[in-house]
Amino acid sequence: MDAAASFWKECERYHELAERFQRGIRVTSPDRLTGRSGYYSECGCAWCAEAVTYFEYRGERL
Repeated sequence: MDAAASFWKECERYHELAERFQRGIRVTSPDRLTGRSGYYSECGCAWCAEAVTYFEYRGERL
């Protein structure tokens, strides 16, 4: 296999891996806010926690 073909094969492999990872991302919110969450909240309630957005990977093992 020549260098150019090898390069494009590897490029395609990493592109597919990035797409699989992207499909596994889910938007979540914590149950409630605490000082240890890194987000400050006056009350720490679930309603305030909904305003915080986390992006978690919950897909297949890569």
